Amino acid sequence: MREREAAEPTSTAAAPAPRVEGHAPHAVLALQRTIGNRAVARALGIQRTPTQVTNLNREDRSGGLGPIEWTSAYEVEFVGSECRLNINVCLARDADVTEAQWNTVKGEAESEFRRVWDNKFRLTESGTTASTYDIRVRLTWVTTGEHVRIALHSGRGGANRRNWFVTPPHVVSRAHELGHQLGLFDEYVDPEVINRATATSPGIHTDHSVMGATYSEGPARATAKLRHAQRMAGHISTATGRTFTGSLVP
Repeated sequence: MREREAAEPTSTAAAPAPRVEGHAPHAVLALQRTIGNRAVARALGIQRTPTQVTNLNREDRSGGLGPIEWTSAYEVEFVGSECRLNINVCLARDADVTEAQWNTVKGEAESEFRRVWDNKFRLTESGTTASTYDIRVRLTWVTTGEHVRIALHSGRGGANRRNWFVTPPHVVSRAHELGHQLGLFDEYVDPEVINRATATSPGIHTDHSVMGATYSEGPARATAKLRHAQRMAGHISTATGRTFTGSLVP
């Protein structure tokens, strides 16, 4: 029997954002120092609305087995020269998972997610001059409005997109499973999956991909690849109505 994570304290209504007369540069800078960039955006009436990126992903299986399907989802917003990507994650702990363990797992996930995915890709927009954006990533822990809900179990065990254990074989599994939430496929051999049935199948990669056989190839060497950037660029293009190509940050 699993329980939802402990309810967060009920927040009080936010105080009205201060008004900035005339948007004077010195006034904006002073507000940034005291209340932060997002509050300044509200004060100036320029609060951004992130774009939701969703994609149905499918892998066909042999032997009459049904396909593997899942819907990836996250949000992006373009700020200056950055494409800021965020996944809202609901990490629901079982009753025997302590709050300390829960917080440790969240810290591991954030650290490994950033190590593998943050500032690794660049988007270039077609039809404009020097319009490029570096992809920056983050996780936001939520109790409602999640892009993905993950059950956290006690003890040691492997992971999938919906189930994690307090002690994984290696923390790189956190970044791997969140890679599925970015719309990326597994890249290791699975005899049941047509595109990955053998070592020579087209969906197999042995280049230390975080989506590949990370444990046998070396977890610490697992990295994001150009093909991941290109797939994500396609999804972001569809969601925004703009045209992007993906590349690696030099």
